[in-house]
Amino acid sequence: MDSKIFLVKISKLQNSGMQGIMIKKYFFMIATLFVVSFALVSCSDPGSTSPDLDTEPDIEEPAPEEPPAIPDLSVIVDSVRSEYNLPALGAAIVTLDDGLTVGVAGERRINTDVSVEKDDKWSWGSNTKAITGFMTAKAVDMGLIRWDQTLEELFPQYADIMREEYRSVTVLDLLGHSSGFVNTQVPGVDGQPLGNGITPSSQRVEMLKWVIQQPPNNPKGEYHYSNLGFSTIGAILEEAFEMPYEDWAVENLSDLLDLKSFGYGSHAEAGSSSQPVPHRLTDGEWVVWEAHENTPFRRPSGGAFGSLEDWGKIISEMIRAAKGDSDFVTADVADVLNSMNINMPGGSSRYSAGWIHAGDRNWADGEAWPHAGSNGANYSLAWVGPDAGVAFLVVVNAQDAEGVTSEAANSIISELLSYWQEWVQQP
Repeated sequence: MDSKIFLVKISKLQNSGMQGIMIKKYFFMIATLFVVSFALVSCSDPGSTSPDLDTEPDIEEPAPEEPPAIPDLSVIVDSVRSEYNLPALGAAIVTLDDGLTVGVAGERRINTDVSVEKDDKWSWGSNTKAITGFMTAKAVDMGLIRWDQTLEELFPQYADIMREEYRSVTVLDLLGHSSGFVNTQVPGVDGQPLGNGITPSSQRVEMLKWVIQQPPNNPKGEYHYSNLGFSTIGAILEEAFEMPYEDWAVENLSDLLDLKSFGYGSHAEAGSSSQPVPHRLTDGEWVVWEAHENTPFRRPSGGAFGSLEDWGKIISEMIRAAKGDSDFVTADVADVLNSMNINMPGGSSRYSAGWIHAGDRNWADGEAWPHAGSNGANYSLAWVGPDAGVAFLVVVNAQDAEGVTSEAANSIISELLSYWQEWVQQP
């Protein structure tokens, strides 16, 4: 309020009877205005230090929890290897979507402290049969042979010594273990060393001439496991490709799939620990079998070797073939290859060119394909779920007659399945 106006008002009030009361009221009003004005000026905060009521206050967010670390598969592999007292054990999870996971543990040679490594070579034994079947499909694709082609057509030069029961045996019969061939040692050929003109191919010819003269083990069309049947497929492919079976396989599969270690024969040199060496359980102890392999003519039925990575690449291509998406064979021949379905003893499983069709499994999203292999001093096991695009592979540089290695392999397969479901499989 202006001071002059205030004095006039005071003068006028002196002439009234309310003089004292009014003066007090005006003084109180002035004091109140002064206090309110001071408070407003003080709260104006020209330095902009007052809180912004339109902005959310900063609240410190808790740090996100770290996801659990993926376990090292080699640690799991070693726990199984130790439980069964194996020299060495390797395992792999193969998926079309997520690639390859490998774990290995143990010694290349017992009691040497020379550890196995992830890119080591292992014997695949009879899991070679699926590779031979795959190669046969390629020969059919190339128009070099037919599925229904008979032994009499394929080997007319041996027609005069061929038993009547075998003349109508086809390529499919041989791949399905339904030819009637025996499964036994071949006199004069098994155990025969190479050299002096003796080659795996020449041995296969001698084997073939011997087996087609033997009485059948069973009627054509019935299942009977025969390594000689797949060795005969090797002889058929050699004539079709006009080169040794082993050479064609290594050259063509390695080029297509970028394989680094795939081969046939003994994968470990005698006296060397540069690769996992074969062992055989003898009187309760693992004993080294130096440079062991079965007689070379048998390689199409069980003589391949390579790293777990290379085996996984081949299995992946087989899975793609089953899905009709292979770069190696057409969907049509792959369908024939995987649908032979020769009934096996017991009635619950069927055989098709190197795979046992063991019925549906939940993890496989359909049918599961297992197969085991051994050359007597090494062991391998595969379980494949083509529809799920996954496979589980196991290798051991040892074998025994008591079932230790096979039991260990089955145990690690269960571990691999759990590992895949928890750590690899996409949600």
